[in-house]
Amino acid sequence: MIRTHAIWISISALLTLQSCLNDPKPVFTESIPQQTRTHVQEKKELEKADYDFRNIDLLGKTAALFVTNRAVNAPESVIEQANKMLTSALRDAGLYQELIPPQEVLRRLQTDTRLNQLKNIYLDSLTTISISDKDISVPLAKFLNVDNFIILQVENWPCDDCFSKKRLRFKLRVVNAVTSDIVWTGINELNTLDKNSNDLNQFADILLNELFNSFNLRFRLKWHQRRFEHLTKLSNT
Repeated sequence: MIRTHAIWISISALLTLQSCLNDPKPVFTESIPQQTRTHVQEKKELEKADYDFRNIDLLGKTAALFVTNRAVNAPESVIEQANKMLTSALRDAGLYQELIPPQEVLRRLQTDTRLNQLKNIYLDSLTTISISDKDISVPLAKFLNVDNFIILQVENWPCDDCFSKKRLRFKLRVVNAVTSDIVWTGINELNTLDKNSNDLNQFADILLNELFNSFNLRFRLKWHQRRFEHLTKLSNT
């Protein structure tokens, strides 16, 4: 009886797994590095201020946007669309007073060859091994006059010759450009095993929209709290 029950559980597990494979859904994950939490706590302790990480607004007032491509076969049209969607989504969110779109960031950096080269080194290190180099982020932030970097990364695009053959994956990072801390990372991915390859661009749009919505939801409450506190101060003056 026990053996029969165990076999039935195994069969049920296999059927559940098969169902997931036949109808894969996007998978979203997010993280706030411990280093960021530690730096915020240390700053609050120095200021002798009350500390509750849940109430800390991690965003600055200005941001420069970057789009990078680490996927082997991602079409250029997808990169262009990602540029437009990132800029549009962040403008609509209204979380920043000023945004510098990806194309404008590139245009400005082309006027400084050294910084443009350092930008490439910085993004390569960030997207490959998740290291934000302060020696590069600080002069970049000063040159662009921004508080944050927001980096959209095309991580995987389905490709028969790739390691992740059927994986569509995007990653969004928020970096405190002054301290070089990675403030937030969001990842949205989809197993395209049973998906029509002609629909990949459509799936990419869906994943990107979900990723931007997740970013908006993560930070909007704190933005509203900051706005409310500001209005309260004005009403009391």
